[in-house]
Amino acid sequence: MVDVVVSKLARFHGDDRSDIEAMVDADLVPHDRLVARFRAAVDFFSGDAREQDFPRYLRSLHTVERDLLLVEETEIEFAEWVGG
Repeated sequence: MVDVVVSKLARFHGDDRSDIEAMVDADLVPHDRLVARFRAAVDFFSGDAREQDFPRYLRSLHTVERDLLLVEETEIEFAEWVGG
């Protein structure tokens, strides 16, 4: 389920957020695994066209952390050339 959440962070429209919220409510999204998979996705996609969207994906992750998981936002830094 964590991989599904990470993939939904890219689009993060209303249905995506609702889906993520349902998975969080069902205790299917451990915070530590979510952050680890997010970091792995960032590493994997570094260097391709999606890299410039990383800050937006991070904002989506922070929304999930803050509003759904009720935890502090994780600080994640990107390469200095990534837009922000």
